[in-house]
Amino acid sequence: MIFVKILTAVLYVLGFILIVPGLSGLWVITGANLLAYILSRGEFPLSAVLISAGLSAVSELLDIVFGILGAKKAKASKLSIILSFVFALAFGAVFTPLIPVIGGLMGVFLGTFAGCFLGEFLFYRKNAADSGRAGMGALAGRMLSVMTKLVFAFIIIFIGVKALFF
Repeated sequence: MIFVKILTAVLYVLGFILIVPGLSGLWVITGANLLAYILSRGEFPLSAVLISAGLSAVSELLDIVFGILGAKKAKASKLSIILSFVFALAFGAVFTPLIPVIGGLMGVFLGTFAGCFLGEFLFYRKNAADSGRAGMGALAGRMLSVMTKLVFAFIIIFIGVKALFF
């Protein structure tokens, strides 16, 4: 059982880290709970796995809603929204090793703004003020999404730790 606890803890940390650049970290955490259930031969409760999966699904829906609302409110184009996601991943990857601890998060937020701004400015020939508003809308949606996923991650990890250790 000690192996299961260590493996689950490592996957929790990995999943939490993956949330920052916008990757599927909650599903890694949920997968860790499923793996704990399988490897522990039922000592880890199935209810914890099901709750984790439900919360992860709700979080994915909220992620989509927040992204759309943020970009829609700022009148960003579909291309700019896609560029904001691509830039968020790229900047997150570049900033992570450059600035320990907070670099990934800074890169994701900066990349989200830059991608949307450049999409509007370069491809739709909007002025800097309008492009900036679109970038800020995309950034607000991304920030709300990441913060929500982190809260959900804490809840899912709490459920898993409680099931594993108490």
